[in-house]
Amino acid sequence: MLAINTVADSVRRHYNLFGAKGLLKRAIIGVPGVTCEFRASIPHYPKNEILLRLGTTDVAAFEHVFINDEYGFSLARQPAVIVDAGANVGMSAAYFSLRYPTAKIIAIEPEPTNFDVLRRNAELFPSIIPINAALWNHEGSVQIQDGGGGNWGMRVVDVNVSSSATIPCTTLGNLLEQQGIDRVDLLKLDVEGAEYEIFETASAWINRVGVIVAELHDRFRPGCSETFEAATVEFPTKWRRGELHCVAREGLISAP
Repeated sequence: MLAINTVADSVRRHYNLFGAKGLLKRAIIGVPGVTCEFRASIPHYPKNEILLRLGTTDVAAFEHVFINDEYGFSLARQPAVIVDAGANVGMSAAYFSLRYPTAKIIAIEPEPTNFDVLRRNAELFPSIIPINAALWNHEGSVQIQDGGGGNWGMRVVDVNVSSSATIPCTTLGNLLEQQGIDRVDLLKLDVEGAEYEIFETASAWINRVGVIVAELHDRFRPGCSETFEAATVEFPTKWRRGELHCVAREGLISAP
C-alpha cells in the first residue's frame, strides 16, 4: 500500500504542478531518447519558464519556492545584490530575479549536474550570475559528498588526499572582492551543513550583509545553529519562516 500511495502521490504532484504535459513526460522517462528535463511554467509569471528534472528533488524545490512561497518575506527596499549560496538548479535565484528585477544575483552551486541546469536557467534569467564553486572557510578545493537526499542534498567536505574529483571553494569575503561587490542586501544559504564553516569566519564579511536567510543543518554538522547565532548576534530583527532562520539589520524588513 505504501508503494501504491507513493506512486499516486507522485502522479498527483506532477499533474498539479505541471499539468497533463508534465505528467505525460514523467510517465515516459526511461524510454530511449527521453530525458527527465522539462520546462515548467512559473506560477504568477505565465511568460516565464524554468528548467528542471522531473522525478527528482527539483520538483520539490519548485514546489517549495513557487507554490509555498518559501522566500515570500518582504524587504523594505529593492535589493541591488543578492547572493544565493547552495543555489541548486536555480529555483530561488529565479524567484529573486522575478521579484527583484533590478538586482544582481550571484548564484553559487558546487555540484556539477545541478550547476549544469543552473547555468542554463541563468540564460533564461540574465540577472543571474552562475558560479560553479562552494562557499567555505578558505580558498582552494573541496569535494562533493552524497548526503543521500537526492540532487538537493549534496554536501561539500574538505578534500581527502585520495580524492581526484574536486570543486573550487572560496570565502564569501573573497567572492565579494572578485565580483566587485561592496555590500550584499540579501544572503541566502542552503548549503547542507557548510553554514558552520561559512559562519565561523563571518567576521571578515558580516558587516557587509543586510539580511540573511539560512537553513541550518545541525543533523549533518553539529554546531551550525550556535555558529550562526554567534555570527549574527548584532542583527536586531530575527524570525523563522518554515525551515529558514532569518535575521536582518534595522529597517531592512517590512514584512517577515
